[in-house]
Amino acid sequence: MNARFLERFIVYRENHRLDLMRLFLSEKINKQYAVVRHKHAAALYIDALNRAESIPKALLIEARAAQHYWKLWSERLGAKAEWHGRRPHGDDPVNNLLDIGYHHATGKIIKICQDINLPTELGIFHKAQSGRAHPLAYDFIEWIRPYVIDRELMVYIRKKKNPIVVVDEKMIKYFIFRIKKAFERRYYHKKLGYCISLEYWLRLNLLEFMGAVNTKRIYHPLFPSLRHETRCKKPPRDEAV
Repeated sequence: MNARFLERFIVYRENHRLDLMRLFLSEKINKQYAVVRHKHAAALYIDALNRAESIPKALLIEARAAQHYWKLWSERLGAKAEWHGRRPHGDDPVNNLLDIGYHHATGKIIKICQDINLPTELGIFHKAQSGRAHPLAYDFIEWIRPYVIDRELMVYIRKKKNPIVVVDEKMIKYFIFRIKKAFERRYYHKKLGYCISLEYWLRLNLLEFMGAVNTKRIYHPLFPSLRHETRCKKPPRDEAV
C-alpha cells in the first residue's frame, strides 16, 4: 500500500468528490443510453446530475437513470431470456451473466492498477465493505460497464436462436471471451492522434488520475466514443507504457 499516495488521495477526494462523481456517473449514463439507443434521455439525467448540490442527490439521480435504462434494456432484449429486471446476485440467467461480466471487468481494472502501482483500497464514491474490497476499481468500472458488459451481453443474447434458460460453463466461457474482445476493441484517441484499445485507454485514464492526485490538479480524462471508427481497423501501434 502506498501510504503517501493514500494521504494525498484522501485530501484530493474531499476537495473534488462531487465533481468526480458527476464526471464518472455522467459518462456512465451517456454510455448506457447509447447502448439502448436513447441518447436524448441521457441528456436530461446528465443535466440534472450536473446541477445536483450534494452526493445523496447525485446518487438519487443516477439511480433513477439506471432504473429507466434497465427498463429500456429489457425492452431491447425481448423474450430471448428470463429477465425480471436488474438485481445483483439474482438467480436468473441474465443477472447471473451480468454479475460474472462485472466481476471479470473489475478484475482487469484491479490488475491494471497493480501494474501502475495505483492503490485501490479507497474509493471516490464507493466504500470498502470488507478488507478485500477495491472501491477505486468499482468507481472506474462504472463508465466501462455499459459498453463492455451490458452491450456485449445484449448482442450475445439477441443473436441466440433459443431463449437462455440456464447458464452453463460453455456460455460463461464464451461471454468472457466476448468481454476480452471488447477490451481489445480500438477507438480513436484525439489527444494521441491514433487508435488505441479500450484496455489501453483505461490504463491512460488511470495514470492520468494518479498524476492528478499527486500534483493536485483537476482530473480531465478523455472517454472513448461508441461510434464506429473505420480508421481503427488499421494495425495497432505499440501500446506499452
